[in-house]
Amino acid sequence: MTNLSLTAFPTASSFRHGTQALQAPAPSQRIADTAEQGSDEATTGAGTGIANLVQLNLSLEKALQYSQQIRTQLSEQILSIANEHPREVMALAG
Repeated sequence: MTNLSLTAFPTASSFRHGTQALQAPAPSQRIADTAEQGSDEATTGAGTGIANLVQLNLSLEKALQYSQQIRTQLSEQILSIANEHPREVMALAG
């Protein structure tokens, strides 16, 4: 949000003469504007950083959930094979 000082607007005499030149804001106003802009950018950057961390966390949780589903499916297949061929499995174990 930029605060404008009264000196940033054209004067009545500039309108009368058709120049409509803008006067530069006071140095203290430029410093305040720069500080406020930096604060806004830092807030936006922090928000983006947090959003990235949340997205990364969600991706990690999704990957962990997927790997657990794969483990479960493989376990079921292994048990199915072991139940179909118990002698062969015992021969491998012993």
